[in-house]
Amino acid sequence: MKRTKWLMSVLAVMLMLTACNKDDDTPDKPQEAKGVPMLVTIVFEPGQLGAMCTNDYLQLDVHTFANEHPDSVVGSFICLRTFERTRVAIQEWAEAGKDAPGSEHRLLILTSPELMRCMKGVTLRENDQVLMLRTWLDDAKAVGPVGRTHVLNLSYAKAVRQAVERYNANYQEIYADTLDSFSQKECGPYKIYRTFCSVHVADSIVETLHELFPEKKIGYPFDNTNEDTGLYDIMNWGLGEIDEQQDQCNWSEMVFIMSWATWVDPISEGVFCQPIQFVDYGVFTRSYEWYWITHGYNDEQPQCVIIGEYGNIEEKLDYIVPKYNLKSWLSRWLANPDNMPEEEWGEAPRLTIWEEFESYQGKQ
Repeated sequence: MKRTKWLMSVLAVMLMLTACNKDDDTPDKPQEAKGVPMLVTIVFEPGQLGAMCTNDYLQLDVHTFANEHPDSVVGSFICLRTFERTRVAIQEWAEAGKDAPGSEHRLLILTSPELMRCMKGVTLRENDQVLMLRTWLDDAKAVGPVGRTHVLNLSYAKAVRQAVERYNANYQEIYADTLDSFSQKECGPYKIYRTFCSVHVADSIVETLHELFPEKKIGYPFDNTNEDTGLYDIMNWGLGEIDEQQDQCNWSEMVFIMSWATWVDPISEGVFCQPIQFVDYGVFTRSYEWYWITHGYNDEQPQCVIIGEYGNIEEKLDYIVPKYNLKSWLSRWLANPDNMPEEEWGEAPRLTIWEEFESYQGKQ
């Protein structure tokens, strides 16, 4: 009798071990089924949340993802008033995991290449990984952990080409009666407006314009190293210089004031030009939109393409709407955190023109 009970006990242990091995041999089985805690923290530039911009949807992706896996994922976000405070928060996040179980995976998501400066002095744990958005892979690997750094980007190349074609055609139509009187015809000027112009953003705007117009130099205002920026160059404009202590949350008024200066007269001293401004201020883009809504009585027509979510239906503004599908990336990471590709480019957004707003809205 005792021998029978002993054999039954051995058989039960063998069956249990077999079941465990079967689970381990399934590479696509989510980590949550094994009870391994996964921490996901998404970081935003100072003040870049709260106006239904792209960042708000990225935060929602993380929040929804954590809610769908409550037993295995903890989601959080960092969005403070200065870069220095953000750097300290990231450093505290890194140090908080030093005593955590070795099987725990943690993911830090940086939503802008500007946040790379906040990684100075930060030492991550062995299992920690970093995902960077809008960042070129070589730049990301220069600050992220070796072998555990990833990028998720979108190329606006197609949308930029569509914008150039659309606006040039519009100008040709508007000024059809007077085109013959111009001795010189130029494409552009093209200007890219961002919060900063000190980093190389991985969205292909500058690269595509340079490819279309290789004869035009890329200009950086107030850059003493480039003396010949020229009127028709591809220009990068930023709101401010790098300042770790500056509070970026008060830039909305600055964007509104700067909106007065973005419009370019297509006719100047016998020259016919076809300007476009690509506006990528993030949460502060709402101030730029508000300028056009409140100044719609002017004869000036918007010459800009807004990078971000729709913010109005009042003015003839065109948009490039980024859709990162971060939730999909996180789902694959959860299933196999140690086997994610270094670089991914999501579905390229197209130019969404104001005439299509109602049909676009119906698809959401």
